[in-house]
Amino acid sequence: MAGVNMGTGTPQDAADLVEYCNHPGGTAWSDLRIRNGHRAPHAIKRWCVGNEMDGDWQIGHLDAVDYGKKAREAMKLMRWTDETIQTVVCGSASPNMPTWPEWDRIVLEHTYDLADYLSIHRYYENPGDDDDFLASHLDMDRFIETSAATCDYVKAKVRSKKTMGLSFDEWNVWYQSRQAPHPWERAPRLLEDRYSLLDALVFGGMAISLLNHADRVRVACLAQLVNVIAPIFTEPGGPAWRQTIFYPFRDVSTLSPAAPRGARRSSTRSATCRPSAAASRCARSCARRSRRRSPAATSPLSPRRPCATRSRGRSPSSRSTRTACARFARRSTSRPSARPKWSRAPSSARAPSSAAPTSRPPTPPKGPTPSVPRASASPAATPAATP
Repeated sequence: MAGVNMGTGTPQDAADLVEYCNHPGGTAWSDLRIRNGHRAPHAIKRWCVGNEMDGDWQIGHLDAVDYGKKAREAMKLMRWTDETIQTVVCGSASPNMPTWPEWDRIVLEHTYDLADYLSIHRYYENPGDDDDFLASHLDMDRFIETSAATCDYVKAKVRSKKTMGLSFDEWNVWYQSRQAPHPWERAPRLLEDRYSLLDALVFGGMAISLLNHADRVRVACLAQLVNVIAPIFTEPGGPAWRQTIFYPFRDVSTLSPAAPRGARRSSTRSATCRPSAAASRCARSCARRSRRRSPAATSPLSPRRPCATRSRGRSPSSRSTRTACARFARRSTSRPSARPKWSRAPSSARAPSSAAPTSRPPTPPKGPTPSVPRASASPAATPAATP
């Protein structure tokens, strides 16, 4: 993700930067990139159109209406330069701002059809009450849900079919109250917060909140990564080491893979997991089991066993699980070429040959229909099913 300057910059400056980064060559800005030593395009797909533009600390600060108009023109030029990019418009800098969430509503009303994400930011610090600090993730839940509700309101107002995603591109534990003025110096030590175990617990709760709302929070960027409010510290010419918040960040990044187009919900909200996520998990579970099954278990003559999902304590009889199993079953049975050769019925149970006469069979006499024995595979030719 890259950002364009919406304070002192112009919409044309934004389009020029996209051209420099993404265009293959043959234009003034792309040729300049090639002369600078980068022949292949950088292919940056997500672009932030400004940053925290409702903050009075920003050079070129704008109100919501002026920013919405400027951002819309910038996105038009950026997309004309590269139609494959995705754009992120600025939401309010913080829920503590007096402009939130009204700023977000006004900006989205100007840009909803061109933007792909709304940018939101949130930091937490311990005000002296450990219990309140540990519950920061609850406030983060409410913040995400309010931002999503604002997007949905604008979606209904402008009569759009698109659901706006959230880009939570700044979040962390940050002790802003510890900042102090400093004289001008080169490479000063700024915002080098030292984190405790308590900070790591709060950080982990925030990460779980992001996972619980991954159906709407489609981008989440930790700010920052090295030295400045960071999980990793370094010394010039010396060692590097991990802070306490490194470990929950590592675990969330490596142990909770997200399902396609949905969220892999945590165990605390498994009962409200959306069907799309359940379907993805169930499909993967069915695919793994089908590879382990024996021919008898996958024979079309044998009844299909229900899929008992093992995803975080969910009941196999839940509605979303049954829906997921049914969808996966339809996908599996709609591909005759994928059926193994040994799944065919024995010759005694096959339909008559096409060469046989096609005369109409006689009408059976009225009365109880005699039961027809069900054909089954020979035990000698079919190994036992794997439990």
